[in-house]
Amino acid sequence: MVSTKQFDYLTERVRSGFSDSEKVFMGQIYSPMDDGGMMFISAESQEIEGLKVFLKAVQKPRGRIQEKWSIKILAICMTM
Repeated sequence: MVSTKQFDYLTERVRSGFSDSEKVFMGQIYSPMDDGGMMFISAESQEIEGLKVFLKAVQKPRGRIQEKWSIKILAICMTM
């Protein structure tokens, strides 16, 4: 289980992974949270194209976070 702050952080990181041409899928997936005031997003009603877009949006921030931490770890190792 994640806290509200963690959930907000994760969902906004994923939101940043959608390109402009994918905003329609983002709007549908984020509708429960943005339009309904719920504390969840849902890709349940997405067809295969929407699911692929969502997966790509989830993977983009993950890669940036891993890269950021890899750089930090490398910097720490170089100072040892």
